[in-house]
Amino acid sequence: MSNALLAAPQAAAPVAFALLALPLTGDAKSGAAIVMAMITAQVLGAVPIARLGRTYNAVSYLKLLVVIRTLAFSTITFLAALKAPFVLMIIAGSAAGFVNGAASGYMRAILNYITGPERLLKSLGIAATLNEITFVAAPVVASLLGFLSPPLAIGVVTALGPVEIHRELMRAAAR
Repeated sequence: MSNALLAAPQAAAPVAFALLALPLTGDAKSGAAIVMAMITAQVLGAVPIARLGRTYNAVSYLKLLVVIRTLAFSTITFLAALKAPFVLMIIAGSAAGFVNGAASGYMRAILNYITGPERLLKSLGIAATLNEITFVAAPVVASLLGFLSPPLAIGVVTALGPVEIHRELMRAAAR
């Protein structure tokens, strides 16, 4: 479940950022600039950030990456609520993307440890299914909440991932 919720902000991003951009720039298409910055940074940062973590405990490093990503998405939320310049939100989106690829990789590596080899195939299948559900449900949640407030939509989908990841990692550590 935590693997799928890790993807919630990215899954909701196109809808959430379009709703966010509309009142700030007058054009919903401006939200694509945040998505593009996030995806470009994710591609550029995945390998170097993942390699940087090789000398640390994987669980601790994943938690650090999730904290950085959560702070970046939270920054977008606060900047939007303050009606700050849109370029600052693009920069915050880049920061979120820069650590996102490595976080996904570490999450998958930890899944290997948590489940054990005998249940790995089943766990990967469940994770893939939940990931697809996330990419369908997160934009719906973002659009429903974005109707009330675009910063609220981003804040809610941002909060889903770290809470579940922390719970899952704590449960795995107890085993």
